[in-house]
Amino acid sequence: MGIHHSVYYYHKNNKNNKTNKYKENNKELDREIIEIYTESKRRYGLPKIKKVLENNGIMVSQKRVARRMKKLGIRSIAIKKYNYAGNKKVEDTNKPNLLSQDFKATKPKEKWVGDITYIYTKELGWTYLL
Repeated sequence: MGIHHSVYYYHKNNKNNKTNKYKENNKELDREIIEIYTESKRRYGLPKIKKVLENNGIMVSQKRVARRMKKLGIRSIAIKKYNYAGNKKVEDTNKPNLLSQDFKATKPKEKWVGDITYIYTKELGWTYLL
């Protein structure tokens, strides 16, 4: 049959016992995960849910919690902050300072300075305000 002998004997000896402890534990774990998730107003992700489970005395691996959350369709709604600094590896020392802090202009439209503001919106994501 292509199965291990221990699997065969386990099922042969446990015909009347249809319960599976692992499945029962998963149901209990799912209930706990959903409870923690709803109490956090859907903000908690995998690391925080695992930490709360451990604080409640439920020792479980991060991978198992991740699998259960994926099966339940649970993910955090918190959004990571945008890194406006960009790539830190690029050095800006080779760019010349053309104004040299002299912002006085002799005529209109001679010197232009500006800044970019990043605003997060639910519909568009990060939007740039010039």
